[in-house]
Amino acid sequence: MIKTKPGVPSLLRELNDSAVLRHIMEVGAVTRSELAAHTGLSRVTSSQALSRLQALGVVRMHGTRSGARGPAAELYELVPTIGTAVGIAVYADLIRVQLCGLDGVPVASLEAPLGDDVVSSVTEACRVVCEQVGESHGSLLAAALATPGVVDPASGELSFSYDLRDAETLRGTLSDAVGVPFVLGNDVHLAALAEQSEGVAKGEQDFVLLWIGRGLGMASVIGGKVRVGSSGAAGEIGYLPVPGVPLPSKVDNIQQGSFQRLVGMEAVLDLVRAEGTRRCPRGSPRPW
Repeated sequence: MIKTKPGVPSLLRELNDSAVLRHIMEVGAVTRSELAAHTGLSRVTSSQALSRLQALGVVRMHGTRSGARGPAAELYELVPTIGTAVGIAVYADLIRVQLCGLDGVPVASLEAPLGDDVVSSVTEACRVVCEQVGESHGSLLAAALATPGVVDPASGELSFSYDLRDAETLRGTLSDAVGVPFVLGNDVHLAALAEQSEGVAKGEQDFVLLWIGRGLGMASVIGGKVRVGSSGAAGEIGYLPVPGVPLPSKVDNIQQGSFQRLVGMEAVLDLVRAEGTRRCPRGSPRPW
């Protein structure tokens, strides 16, 4: 007698529900036929998943879409009040926070100085943006934090950062303090995802994003995915050896990288100071 593995049908239902929910979150309102076409599920399976998500209060029917023939197709979308997610960008001296519905639409934002205690600064910023919308969009469900540094792709922990102390325990500490799961990401890698989703690289599967600022960074998107490398350090081009610049003596100083020394922010500012004031392209002279 062949024995079936316990829990397999329920696991398949969960996977199907997740596929349907993920597609609705990515594209917005869809019909049953569109769900079946884009998820690879049958129309019957898609309908069953929709019914379960409706029963949970996660998805609702919202309007119809007229077709060329036959009755108008029902549209299904996320329930706007099921919850929110917060995105946080941490810089050397400030943080930027944006609260979004699970459809990605921003509902509140904040920019604040970064205090000595990163966890306290982030926790307070999350509290403020959540208070701006109250319970109208549901409770906070998840958070993502973007920062310069290296995120270990295996553990999801921040393995190295110039600016953040206690990096190795940051994710767990933030999760405990704010009360929701945190995801950490390298700021340049996440910027590439943003460009691919809503920016100049929308729809592109292969491109490179070069980040020039206080530090130098690069993100490589190949086959539609950001390639972070085995250690998460892919794109840390500030440390590339270049002719005429000494090799770095240590990696815990952002200014030690050879390429960083040549074209980074400090190098550009030194050049401007040495050459004196120059007229800006659009207006009057501006001293440095």
